[in-house]
Amino acid sequence: MNISKEDIDFYKTKLGERITELRLKNGLSLRKLAIIADMEHHQILNIESGKTDLRLSTILKLSKALSVSPKDLLDTK
Repeated sequence: MNISKEDIDFYKTKLGERITELRLKNGLSLRKLAIIADMEHHQILNIESGKTDLRLSTILKLSKALSVSPKDLLDTK
């Protein structure tokens, strides 16, 4: 099964939007989320802007920091 670059870019963008939504819902700045997730704030910025493919470990860190399950984090509607 081939996955197009456009499909990948679409889902990276949607995931970034979902993370932004959850971060704001939790009243967190980029820097605060980065501290909680033990990441660099520029990593969060790149993820939220859809520029980064996420590893499973990063998804787990972010879901824990945002107090949601990995499934809920990936629910891009």
